[in-house]
Amino acid sequence: MTHNPSGKLTNSDFELAALLVGANILAVLTQLHHSHIWCGSDNTLTVSWCTKGSTSSKGPNAFLLRWLATLT
Repeated sequence: MTHNPSGKLTNSDFELAALLVGANILAVLTQLHHSHIWCGSDNTLTVSWCTKGSTSSKGPNAFLLRWLATLT
């Protein structure tokens, strides 16, 4: 069993980071200006955050969503 005593990072944060890395690689390899990209995930929170483009916390997921917004 794994332990996360401070609770700073969750599995959903890592899922969002993985999605962001994939989108960043796509942005480096192609021109995304005025383009739409479709990113899929089996993580409900990650999909929700990306669909809304926001989160209700100030944690790592908010930072990652800001970074995702700068790619397009």
